[in-house]
Amino acid sequence: MRVDAEGAVQARRHEFERVIYKALSDTAQPDVALLRSDVHPYPAAFERYKQLPVSLDSRIGALANAIVANAHARNRYDEAKAIESELQTQYSYSLQMRAAGPDPLADSFQY
Repeated sequence: MRVDAEGAVQARRHEFERVIYKALSDTAQPDVALLRSDVHPYPAAFERYKQLPVSLDSRIGALANAIVANAHARNRYDEAKAIESELQTQYSYSLQMRAAGPDPLADSFQY
C-alpha cells in the first residue's frame, strides 16, 4: 500500500491475492459561513487542478466571469455556487450533440 502526497491510497496489483478495505465517508455539511470566510490560498499541490487546456475557447472563461459578476459573488464559495446554479438551471444533459462547431462546450451557450 502507498499513500501519495494528496492522500490517495494505491496498491500494486497481485494476481492471486484479494484486497479487502474499509472506506469511511464524511457526509457532514460544512457551515456555509465558514466556507464563505475561507480566504487561505490553495496549497501548491492543488495547482494542477486549476489548470485549463490551452485550447479552451475564451468565451467559456468570459461566461464564467459574467456569471460570477452578475451574482455579485465576493468569495470562492459564492462564485462556485453561482456557476453551479447557472449550470443547473440554464443547461441540460443530452446524448444528442447539437453543436455546430468544433467545440461543443463553447457552442452550447448563447450570449
